[in-house]
Amino acid sequence: MGYVNIQILTCVYLLQFSMGLVFEVVSPTLDELRIVTNSTSDAMSLVYSLRSTGYVLGSIIGGGIFHYFIPIVSLCCAVFINSVTIGLVGQTYNLNALYTIFTINGLTTGVIDVGTNVWILRLFSDRSGPYIMALYTSFSLGTVLAPLYSAPFLQESLLIGTMSKIHIPYLITSIFTLIPCLGLTYLFIQQLALRYDDRNFFSRRVTYTRQSSKTALNSRSSTSFGEKTLVLLAVLMIMIYSGMEIIFSEYMISMLNRSKLNLTSSTTSQIRSATNAAYSVGKVIFIGISTFIRPYRIILLDSLVVIFSVIMLIIYFNSSLSAIWIFSILFGLGTSSLYPSIYPFVETFVEVDYFKGSFFICASGLTAIIFPVLIGSYLETTPTLILHLKLLTMIFTITLAIVINILGSRLLIRKQRAPVNEENDENQIDENAIY
Repeated sequence: MGYVNIQILTCVYLLQFSMGLVFEVVSPTLDELRIVTNSTSDAMSLVYSLRSTGYVLGSIIGGGIFHYFIPIVSLCCAVFINSVTIGLVGQTYNLNALYTIFTINGLTTGVIDVGTNVWILRLFSDRSGPYIMALYTSFSLGTVLAPLYSAPFLQESLLIGTMSKIHIPYLITSIFTLIPCLGLTYLFIQQLALRYDDRNFFSRRVTYTRQSSKTALNSRSSTSFGEKTLVLLAVLMIMIYSGMEIIFSEYMISMLNRSKLNLTSSTTSQIRSATNAAYSVGKVIFIGISTFIRPYRIILLDSLVVIFSVIMLIIYFNSSLSAIWIFSILFGLGTSSLYPSIYPFVETFVEVDYFKGSFFICASGLTAIIFPVLIGSYLETTPTLILHLKLLTMIFTITLAIVINILGSRLLIRKQRAPVNEENDENQIDENAIY
């Protein structure tokens, strides 16, 4: 693989780990953040919507930023801004200023996600599957750690004259985020010592993927109506599923805090960490079993597990702490490999290039803009609304998966029957390359 490639992977995985911290640190601290800003649950819900809005904008402009500017420097700047903004959250008690900070933080997160995902794809091309899964696993590990180091600094109730310690978890997160920034700076210094043609680390490829990448580019044909339909359905599937997965993750602790079991903040943070741990373990297991099981079957199996877990959580939400523990962990296992399976599932029928991939990345954050407004209005009176919405989205997800599989299978049959023209111009490879 090469020493430089190992350095790149280390930086990228550390970066995604820190993004997991940035994403998850908000959830356990949200209620105390609401208290120190003297705001309502409805007003605080806009934090998630604005962060998701920024994420979508960042994912849209990220490709252009990496194309027109030095990619590694652009990524380093995005990481630095992300670190500064997440550190300021715990120091800001003005709600409007908090809205601005979260929007900028979401925007830089979107840019970073585009950079890390495309970097892995550019490096390993058609063999990037395990490395992409490891990327999501790194993010998941960050979501496990964030609630654990946040819990000791949370207070059940803030009395007059009591100083909040909410700034400490955010400062810890900010410091963690700066570590991969130092690694990226080191990589940039290494670039300057190389020949001009080799300086762009974003253009590197592992040797064994070069020929297969050329073959893939040469065999690429114009997108048919059937392929466009499948891409549209896939975008809809990602919008519905991913948006609700993000919202469930963000509101899980706030939802559990409103159970009639009167759970403490420490307990709900531990449940959330256990769910995230199961989520991470599931991803690690998936790296191995994805070689033997088709993505479509994984999506169906995971969907059924999640649906069962959500139904059980609805039933025992106000009556059994043990059941909440068990089915929250089962929920984490069920969701672990579902979203990463969507991309190879769609690619079974349609080649997912960078242009289509940008639609998928944007779609993953669109519904996360709308749901917080709806949930925030009913969180106090109907906390289980999140569970009911999750159940509904899972039904839509499994239905869309079945439809895509049927239409995609028919599309493959038509392609096999149609004459294949394999004569393409080799010079088109450079024209189709990104970065």
